[in-house]
Amino acid sequence: MPDIYLDPSQDLAVKTKVNSQQNVGYSISINDAKGKQLETYSGNLGQNQDTAIIPLKSKAGKYGGCFINGIIDIADPNGEGNTYKINFSVVQNSSELTPIISMQGKTQDETVTRYPQFHINIPL
Repeated sequence: MPDIYLDPSQDLAVKTKVNSQQNVGYSISINDAKGKQLETYSGNLGQNQDTAIIPLKSKAGKYGGCFINGIIDIADPNGEGNTYKINFSVVQNSSELTPIISMQGKTQDETVTRYPQFHINIPL
């Protein structure tokens, strides 16, 4: 699980970008260090929309020590074997912060689920 270092005074967003012809559903939760869920977001990406940018409710400083958890489901109603690539990232000041979690593979006859996660580390 990669650490993300960011400016605590700036806004923060989570970006999910999908390169796939399949239907993709996502759920993102922000949890504190003790596991308490602070915020949740969900949605779908289809063939006509490949990127979701979800702004978080507070400035980045509120999320120090928190975890950004993603659940991403790729469903292929026409069968298996189609390729997909997903980038999951944190965005600040209109720029993706590194590292970017990249997941790729081929669909299966059932839904493929991926679980990206970041830890937010605020420099002292």
